[in-house]
Amino acid sequence: MKRILYISTLDPLAPRAHVYNVLQTVSALDGPASIRLVIPARAHAIHAQEHIRSYLGISKDIPFLFLTSWGTTFAGSRIRVVQWLEMILQSISFCRLLYRERGSFEWLYLRDFSLMIPALFARTILKKKIAYEVHAVLHSRKQEWRNALLVRYSDTVIAITDALRAHYLPTNPHITTVVCAAAEPERFANVTESKDRLRTSFGLAHDACVLGYTGNMGRTGNNDPYGIEDIIDALPLLPENVQFVGYGKRGEETKALETHIASLKLSARAHVRGHVGKTDVYRFLKACDILVIPSAGNQIGNAPSKTYEYLASNLPIVAASTVANREVLTHGENALLVNPKDPKAWAEAITHLSEDAVLSQKIVTGAQKTATQYTWTARAEYILNALQ
Repeated sequence: MKRILYISTLDPLAPRAHVYNVLQTVSALDGPASIRLVIPARAHAIHAQEHIRSYLGISKDIPFLFLTSWGTTFAGSRIRVVQWLEMILQSISFCRLLYRERGSFEWLYLRDFSLMIPALFARTILKKKIAYEVHAVLHSRKQEWRNALLVRYSDTVIAITDALRAHYLPTNPHITTVVCAAAEPERFANVTESKDRLRTSFGLAHDACVLGYTGNMGRTGNNDPYGIEDIIDALPLLPENVQFVGYGKRGEETKALETHIASLKLSARAHVRGHVGKTDVYRFLKACDILVIPSAGNQIGNAPSKTYEYLASNLPIVAASTVANREVLTHGENALLVNPKDPKAWAEAITHLSEDAVLSQKIVTGAQKTATQYTWTARAEYILNALQ
């Protein structure tokens, strides 16, 4: 049995897709492997397990190992010098913990390029094997330098798309593609309320054609626009009863989007709402008519988690035709793919699905078939196979 220490800077209470993905991955690995998830201890960390069960719907306890670090004192600061101080102090704390736990693990697993120093410490000083999960080619030179260095010196690299694997293959031949998330048909099956009741619950018009979306509506981690504006631009070309409803607003990150909606006088048809618990995400999606997936920055590593979730929704999908989406979605089979910058293409695809029940059902059936390939158990198996 492989012994793995997974180090991360995540906050388990943060309403972000990557938090859910890391926790589900650790949960799936726990059993087939001996694994612990090391994260910085925060004041609310004691409530992590309760939150994970109630808000995220993950019933299995996560094997946490909380790291005490002075770095958490400065967490969230936007001052560059303070951010560097946080990273240095946190890196020192991680290195101390790795040294203390050196006899309990063989593999160090990470996906945060900011943890480059602890990773290299584990490899060069402690002689441990490193597995790095790479999610993007970063625009920032300083960040990409750390990202590429981890790719180069890791014993195995997990890339979340084939295109990302191809990009980094010349740097490290020990690189495998493992998608970042999973379809969870059981979570949709657990929603037993009628569509009418769900619409009432979420304040959705019963006679509307609802374009549903959940997740990031601001910018990607690479600071690219997520692409919701492209979908909004299609609304004026669609009948008045077609509405966009998105859940996932966080702080001021959607201010530009909301300004754009107001400038088009679409406030009555485009609704940007806050985060909801994972169970309510699936309830909301089942209240919709068509699910939409934007470009998510249109980079080779930008594979939205929702792509995999939506496959199991029993609803038709319209998605931006990006490199990452095309690795999972096939036009006319499990989704309709469109040029993300063409409002007319979005409008035509949405109209086809809303008016053609045969096409819509074909897309749904194809999506359900594709969904069977993507499970958390399969993701864990692929990762373990890569740790050789």
